[in-house]
Amino acid sequence: MMNKGTETMERLGRYAGQEHQQGSVERMAREQYWPGTMMAFGMLTFIATFWVGQSVTFITYGGMFRWLAFFCFVGNLLPYVRSGLALGMERFEWFMFNLLAVGPFTFSILLWFNYGMRGGSTTYILDGNYSRQETLSYWHDAGAFPPGRRMDELASRLTQNEELRGFVIGPLLGVSKGALGYDVIDRWETSVALKVEELH
Repeated sequence: MMNKGTETMERLGRYAGQEHQQGSVERMAREQYWPGTMMAFGMLTFIATFWVGQSVTFITYGGMFRWLAFFCFVGNLLPYVRSGLALGMERFEWFMFNLLAVGPFTFSILLWFNYGMRGGSTTYILDGNYSRQETLSYWHDAGAFPPGRRMDELASRLTQNEELRGFVIGPLLGVSKGALGYDVIDRWETSVALKVEELH
């Protein structure tokens, strides 16, 4: 049976060992400035991507923020010792680094990859006086493009007024399928006038 003195010494030794472990982990995290710089650039990159990317990509705002949230938090599923601590970051710094740098950069790269690696284009003449932003707003509200006719079907779908006038007038929308499945605008003209005789 242990006496109180021996029990106290063992307890102190156990705590001292734990403090030593915590101290060594804290010493492995070092003061450095590049993570903060990357976080600032990450937020600026996301703002620019959101501002420009949503004007050329048919993706809902909810979809954009769900993907962003996924990429912001997936890095925190990695073992901290092999990821954040290996880079010299404390736990909270590693969490913020994923939130403000890894997530925004990954999201931005993939959104521009979707735009850059797009497939063949389909061109539409829209029926109505739509602007580019109104076209995107219509898609956000209705989940479909505004009423219009495909360019390759236009000759067989002319209205009587267009045949009499000899022109088809309207906004021109070119749409391609992005590499990740999101449609993108690859051509836009607010108003075009096409001769009917050239369509036949």
